[in-house]
Amino acid sequence: LLLVMSPTVEICPGDSTFISVTPSGGYGQYYYNWLHSGENTAGVWVSPIESTDYIVSVSDECQTFTVEGSTSIRVVKPTADFELTSNGYLFNNLPIQFLNTSLNAESYQWDFGDGNNSTIVHPQNTYDESGIYYITLVAIDEKGCTDTITKPISIEEEWYVYVPNTFTP
Repeated sequence: LLLVMSPTVEICPGDSTFISVTPSGGYGQYYYNWLHSGENTAGVWVSPIESTDYIVSVSDECQTFTVEGSTSIRVVKPTADFELTSNGYLFNNLPIQFLNTSLNAESYQWDFGDGNNSTIVHPQNTYDESGIYYITLVAIDEKGCTDTITKPISIEEEWYVYVPNTFTP
């Protein structure tokens, strides 16, 4: 009894895929047992939350041969993350630079929390008003899988320090 299994595939978290086995040889019809679910068909739909190996046991009608085969489903996604390149206070009316530190992504969607958006890898944004803003970054990989992160930043009211350049006693 010879088994041909579905090839290894990569899917996004939450997606499903169909896996199957094609037997040849042996005697009469085939009997299937997918060990993860007990299903007894040549193919099954799976939706793993993490990378998983699926094993099927196939026997022929005479129970002369019983063979196991396996296939792998890899669950992959990018990891979204960012930080600010500005240290200290963040002021309104001054540009703030965002450093994208995402992994395994090829495109990005930024929402700066003030109505402004960007698709640039390392964008900057200027906030007109002081306050707390929630920055959201969506990282997208080549298969369309996504990961999202949201972080707050606090924008201070711009203030000035007057430093005299002369002194009169």
